[in-house]
Amino acid sequence: MAWALGYGLAASGAMRLGARTAPEGWILDRIADLVPSGGTIATARSNHPDRALAFVMDAAGRARYVVKVSATVVGSEQLAREAAALTDIGPLLEPPLSAPRLHSASAGRLVYEPIAWRLQLWPWRMHPAVASALGRLHAVRRQPDGTGTAHGDVAPWNLLPTKHGWCLVDWEAAGPGHQPYFDLFHFLVQGHALLGHPSAAAIVEGLRGRGWIAACLLSYATAADLEIEAAEAALRSYLAVSMPPAAMDRRDARRGAAARRALLPRLAIPAAGTTSMAGGDPIAPEGATPARRRPHAVIAARQRSASGTDRRARVTVVISTFNRRAMLRSALDSALAQRGIEHEVIVVDNGSDDGTSGYLASCTDPRLRVIRNEVSLGSVGGRNTGLAAATTEWVGMLDDDDLWAPDKLRLQLAAAVATGRHWVYAGCVHVDGEDRILGGRRPPDPATMMRQLPYRFVLPGGMSNVIWRRTELDADGLLDPRLPFPADWDVALRLARRGPPAAVSEPLVAYRQHGSNMSRDSARFQRQLFLLERKRGDLTGGRRIDWGAQHRFVATEELRSGDRPAALRAFARAVAAGDLGSVPRSAGVLLPPATQTRLRRALLSDRAWIRDAQRWLEAREASDVSREG
Repeated sequence: MAWALGYGLAASGAMRLGARTAPEGWILDRIADLVPSGGTIATARSNHPDRALAFVMDAAGRARYVVKVSATVVGSEQLAREAAALTDIGPLLEPPLSAPRLHSASAGRLVYEPIAWRLQLWPWRMHPAVASALGRLHAVRRQPDGTGTAHGDVAPWNLLPTKHGWCLVDWEAAGPGHQPYFDLFHFLVQGHALLGHPSAAAIVEGLRGRGWIAACLLSYATAADLEIEAAEAALRSYLAVSMPPAAMDRRDARRGAAARRALLPRLAIPAAGTTSMAGGDPIAPEGATPARRRPHAVIAARQRSASGTDRRARVTVVISTFNRRAMLRSALDSALAQRGIEHEVIVVDNGSDDGTSGYLASCTDPRLRVIRNEVSLGSVGGRNTGLAAATTEWVGMLDDDDLWAPDKLRLQLAAAVATGRHWVYAGCVHVDGEDRILGGRRPPDPATMMRQLPYRFVLPGGMSNVIWRRTELDADGLLDPRLPFPADWDVALRLARRGPPAAVSEPLVAYRQHGSNMSRDSARFQRQLFLLERKRGDLTGGRRIDWGAQHRFVATEELRSGDRPAALRAFARAVAAGDLGSVPRSAGVLLPPATQTRLRRALLSDRAWIRDAQRWLEAREASDVSREG
């Protein structure tokens, strides 16, 4: 709240009302040559003795430099170490992480280019993509004893969110010789000690495989090729080696030591219903029913079983599921049945309690990895968990209620290679719960897609359609948690910023329509569209999205689900927004569902397109019947 208030005061110009004083002489001496005529400087003392920070602006108020200065030999040596570490280790960072740009370095002075960073609501929460990048940094120069490279001071106040990811500042502690997980645990423990978040209970729960911390641990372990079951022992080691010395004159150091001492005993408490076994997994009390394995133990087993496939795979398919065991089986089968391509499938069981876990445990395909979230993280949280664990060049998502043609990935990758483009979409048909085709037509060509996408969602099949290069999605490479309903539109727009797509004009996706489709919650859908409109306004030149088309989409979804009053209201909103084509479509609320389907196929569908899709759908059904027989 204090940072937000400070930003507001600065943006409004209210800072000019405060008193202005000259900086200390030794600071001014070291930065005088950097201050332009009419420029302004702001200075602050560091928590290191005889060191300070200066911010230099030109006469127009534009940021020019951020300068670190020191008045002592010891401080100058520390700055020299920071410059050396930044030059040596900074280039090893991979997106979405980056290092600050060093403009110049001299005795007692480091001059950086300013970083335009953004406020975030929960700065003590790390994105799994950041944890994955830290894991790769640790692994890039790993030594035979298991130690590796680390930043050494990853903390919420040193990880600055920017337009294109996160910038990691303060490099004086960076170097080799750090234990596994050091950077991740430093972030968690420093936030816990000095900000009160995450709580000690949340850290322990993360070690048990629950919550956002578990997703970060998994992402780090996967990227660094570590056994995730060793994370708890690694945390104990971190707490021991990072304990501040007994003689401390700084309040933050005393708080850090107290937090570490309080956290250590909690790590010795086994999971509920188990007794601890030194150096091993929890075991059930004598005479009790065997306890379910810890989630991280299950994940680790999946990692080991798939380790021979991950490094060969070119595409990672992410399926997030919640209490849809029956539909998940068909979706997963269609993902694993992809032919002519090396791929892996990550299924995120997002807190299901309908037997999904048991079904996934029975699947033995080595290309399958399963991640279990004990508590549902929502549709975006589940997908982001899977995306953060992906390590292949290409990624794609399949909704747990949709289906793929067996050549989808092969044809899309071939189109990407032929065109040199970084995202690819295909065609789609709509099917009901029995896989009967309701309708379908050819998708727009890439030029039309790029022209229409900023104003209306024209990507057929949504998230289940597109695949993209993992490094080409801007910022953190994950979905925006504020936009669960229009997530597919948001992803398409973010990819379109990087260039046009390639297309495969074949019906390779079967989009299932049923009463529980997420897009039916029209009120929330509309609120999130307002947010998407503001977020992507720069792509439209101030022109609003096509609200008539969006209301018509909601009306169609409501009509297909059987809610005629809701469909009629949505059609009315579409007409009010200028979509006159919704007037004849609204007559569908008076027709029986079977008649609606026949008219849709006759008037709005391409018959040849439907026949092409029917071939692979019927072949898939015949294969299922043969297997069950």
